[in-house]
Amino acid sequence: MIMPRMTPIELAAYQARRAPALPEPDRGTGERESKLHEAIRLECSRRGWLAFCGAMHRRSWRTRGEPDFAIAVPGGLTLWVECKTRDGRLSDDQIDVATQMRAIGHNVHVVRSMARFVEVARMAERDAMLLSEARRFAVGNDPYREAR
Repeated sequence: MIMPRMTPIELAAYQARRAPALPEPDRGTGERESKLHEAIRLECSRRGWLAFCGAMHRRSWRTRGEPDFAIAVPGGLTLWVECKTRDGRLSDDQIDVATQMRAIGHNVHVVRSMARFVEVARMAERDAMLLSEARRFAVGNDPYREAR
């Protein structure tokens, strides 16, 4: 019997459909998701981080299941954040995207409160600092550096 071959995208989609559900450790404070979005945008601005987020009040052309925030943290780290209310649940599309992202080495943080976001931000700052130090000691890591 000949087994059909899957493309890498088909394989990732297949694995995402069969992956276990993502843990949701923070039960949140019951605040509205829009208020949490605004607080996160302000905190990112305060920290000097670049945050990309779609509009909540109208339909956008973003990918189904895409996390609410993609945040560029100094040091070369990207933080992916999905905001949910205390009782909000991840959609199947959000679970699929998060599982695919995990398979390629990215984490999607489900945030239900500002306190949880601050905790995630502190971890991201620590990780970015360690990553920056590791890159500093790596040999030949800059593809744009002129050969001397």
